[in-house]
This record gives sequence, structure tokens and C-alpha cells, in this order.
Amino acid sequence: GKTTVFELSTGFLVPKSGSVTLSGSNPRDLIANAPGLVGIVPQRPHLATGTLAENVSLIDHSATDLAKVTQCLERSGLGRFVSMDLSSLSMKISPDAGQLSGGEIQRLGLARALYRDPKILFLDEATSALDAETEALITRVLDSLKSEITIVLIAHRLSTVMNADRIIYMDKGKGLGQGTFSELKASIPDFARAVDLMDLGE
Repeated sequence: GKTTVFELSTGFLVPKSGSVTLSGSNPRDLIANAPGLVGIVPQRPHLATGTLAENVSLIDHSATDLAKVTQCLERSGLGRFVSMDLSSLSMKISPDAGQLSGGEIQRLGLARALYRDPKILFLDEATSALDAETEALITRVLDSLKSEITIVLIAHRLSTVMNADRIIYMDKGKGLGQGTFSELKASIPDFARAVDLMDLGE
């Protein structure tokens, strides 16, 4: 149900009945009429044939703001690519070459979304391929963005959403409750059980 909500909210799916709106607008219309306003990080971001910088900006290398690319890579936990010099931004990327790990591709997807300075950022299981250390790094990045961007984070790992202002807990396509992490732990037994199993007690 989580990914279905993501696809409805971002206009990838059209509801058969009822309606979905973002800030009072149809998601497809909002994305088409205000490019960059909504950032989307899918579960499996696609790589494009081109340079690393072009894979962040999705525009021709000559028109890419390399300083901004560097900032976005660093904020997404990919600072190693620019820690030595900027020549790595010209590194050629091929979708099938296996140059990046699954976690690096997910972080590249986040850098790509941040490059457009979105006001609403959707992430669909965007930390699922990350180790615990990198997930903690990305969580810190997202926490730092909360005052600038509305972040909608769809996640299976409870550790990813511990600091969310509001959590909607879903099971089998139904919303079973919403609130803060501690409120859901106190009110939903299944949620509390999952917290205990993952040793996430506050």
C-alpha cells in the first residue's frame, strides 16, 4: 500500500474514484506547471548514460552548475566522489556498467532531487539499500531539510521515520493510525512490537 500511495500522490497513478491533491492541485498538473517544485526519489532511480554531473542535473554537462552538483552529492552522502577534485564529476556513467552500488544509486537519486530545490520531496524506500551508517547520515540530511522542505518519506524500516513529525502506519493497504513515533508505539500494538523487535525503544 505504501508505494501505491506514493504513486497516487505523485501522479504516476490516477485514482479510479475520488481525487488526490497536493496543495489543492492535481499532482500531474502541479508537476507539469511548476517543474522542480516536487522532488521524487523512487525506490530504484534510473541511471542515464553521461557524466556523473549530468546524472545529477539531468542536463548537458556544459549547462550544469558543478558547485551545486558537488553540494548535492555531499548532502546525499556521496562526498567521496568529490573529496579529491572535481574531475570525478566528468566520470562517464553507463546504466549497465555496475559502477555504483545499489546504495550509491539511491543516494544519487536524492542528489538529483535536491538539485532542483524542491519544496515537496517524496522518497519511496529511498534508504532501503543503505547500510546503517549511511542511513543515519541520510537521516541527518533529511532532518536538516525539514525546515525548508515538506518531506514525504515512505519506508519499511521504522528507524528511518523515528524523527518524522507525523507517521501514517499502514498494513495491508489500510491506514491503521497516525501520530508521532511515540504516540503510535503507545497506541498500536503491532507498531510497538516492531519497535521492540528492532530495538528502537526511545
